[in-house]
Amino acid sequence: MAYPIGVRLGGDNFYDGQCVHGPVFNASGRIAAAADIASSLAWMWRIAGVCAAVFVALSFALKFFPLT
Repeated sequence: MAYPIGVRLGGDNFYDGQCVHGPVFNASGRIAAAADIASSLAWMWRIAGVCAAVFVALSFALKFFPLT
């Protein structure tokens, strides 16, 4: 998700005061902001819609053209 919305995610995080080193996603991206939540949700819904359309199309295709 970091690449499509152009933000940098991951890296060092602190949990209970301990620094945990993690991978960095899209190191050249900008720092994420609260408005990026809406962008990521819109991107996710577009992907979900495309997947649903593909599954419906495959369902109809298999109904009319079975693999047997």
